[in-house]
Amino acid sequence: MRVLCLILVVICTFSLFAQTAEKAVLKCVYLEDYVRFLEEPDNRRQDEWVLELGRNSSAFYGIWERKQLQLRDSLSAQGASLAEIQSAQAQHPRSHQYGEIYKNYPRRGKMTEIDKLIKFFLVEEDMPDLKWEIEDAEREVAEYVCRKAVTSFGNRTWYAWFTPEIPISDGPWKLCGLPGLILEAEDSEGHYHFRCVEIQVVEEEDTPLWIQPLKQNYIRCSHSELQKNRVEQHTDLNGFIRKMMGITVQTLQTTPEVENRVWNYIER
Repeated sequence: MRVLCLILVVICTFSLFAQTAEKAVLKCVYLEDYVRFLEEPDNRRQDEWVLELGRNSSAFYGIWERKQLQLRDSLSAQGASLAEIQSAQAQHPRSHQYGEIYKNYPRRGKMTEIDKLIKFFLVEEDMPDLKWEIEDAEREVAEYVCRKAVTSFGNRTWYAWFTPEIPISDGPWKLCGLPGLILEAEDSEGHYHFRCVEIQVVEEEDTPLWIQPLKQNYIRCSHSELQKNRVEQHTDLNGFIRKMMGITVQTLQTTPEVENRVWNYIER
């Protein structure tokens, strides 16, 4: 019955509507653990993500970071001081990843990537054309039988476990293109690992989940420019703040060990 309901959701909604900012019909929660710095492979970080699937598009964003932004905006609208906002935010988990991925948005065949680097950056590019090789292996993830597939993307080899029981060609982060929803994915070095732990059908009576970015003042750029800015922020924070804000600040002093950390970007 569970599988039948999900298939009916897919058949009834994913082929009948034109592309607009649309409501999510399926919501998947993923747990992530990852290596943030290459020289600290045993110091793994955790995060939580949501993949919201609409009729034609999808949104992938961090639960913790989205909560921080919504809390900030809500308290600011109420006239709270910076100290009050920071105090409230400290009561919730904090992410060190600020990216969001929107597939087939703002139109079919396009992908929008957002990241926060002092200011918000936005990249619009073609959807990735991933070449998958499906292997003869199975495992169960989130109570669904999944098949294994392998691809190369972003200078990493990715292993994915997808379920044909949910025939939606999507998955965590930028991964997509298989004949079923990707419920688990990990790169060959074990640096990034996503695993689905919850799948919900969004009912009509539920609060609508809109597949669209939050309203921000975005700086549009190419993917290479975004990556260049990431590196600048991580290697020269004072200089990057001066570049973005036009002001000079003195950040906290760091040790040589911290300054020489090698950031382990998911896409290299």
